[in-house]
Amino acid sequence: MKAKKLLVLFLTALMALTILTACGGGSNKLDMDDVNAKVVSMGGDAVVENDGRLNSAVRAVANEFRRRSTYSAAAANDIMVDLLPNLTWRLSTAVLTEADVLADGGSPEQIAASGCVTQQETNGDGYEYYACAMSVENADDEVIWIICSWAVLPL
Repeated sequence: MKAKKLLVLFLTALMALTILTACGGGSNKLDMDDVNAKVVSMGGDAVVENDGRLNSAVRAVANEFRRRSTYSAAAANDIMVDLLPNLTWRLSTAVLTEADVLADGGSPEQIAASGCVTQQETNGDGYEYYACAMSVENADDEVIWIICSWAVLPL
């Protein structure tokens, strides 16, 4: 009986640890107010919001990138296409080193805003805009950013 109690206690602790580990670094790192201010400064009028579906897809990409030694926007898009709902949408993904993101005073918010403005110019009116950015460290301890802009045509 004592062994069963110890096993239950061990499994409960293991499950709690797994939940905490899965959540580490797994949230949208963007300041949405800053993204929207940058959209306006670039001449756009799209309102960019946070979206749980996009966050989950980017989190899946980050988790997959932790397991790989290569990173690319094409690989990120391949993963997200299978995870995002089948809506009329356009996805813009940048996969950059932190040095590339910060070059010339840039930021993840700047890149996300630029993606949304470009999509707005291409798509026209009627779309809803979402953005998400997460970072992951590769095997060389280099920070890699996954920055996505998502335009969805509501049905």
